[in-house]
Amino acid sequence: TPPAPKPAPAEAAQSDTPPPPANETFVLQAGSFPNPVDADNQKARLALIGLEASIEPVDLPDRGTWYRVRLGPYRSLGEVNHVRSQLAANGVEVQLIRSRPAN
Repeated sequence: TPPAPKPAPAEAAQSDTPPPPANETFVLQAGSFPNPVDADNQKARLALIGLEASIEPVDLPDRGTWYRVRLGPYRSLGEVNHVRSQLAANGVEVQLIRSRPAN
């Protein structure tokens, strides 16, 4: 009988991406619109998928107020990847935004 294979070292089982710091959170941005109606439409589209989004107005120099459609915050990349795959299956592109509270 051949010998049983040796288990892989623990470090080989981990990914090359270091885990996020404990105080780091993630937000997914599903669009930024100069028109609040467009942002509201995107928020409604996300609600139909079963995801709750918020709209954050932001004043941009020389561009006026834009309305960001955001999901989260999420505390782990696992949560982020689950939501991203749900969004991708529905044709919604998002941007990942990392956030660290000020110390």
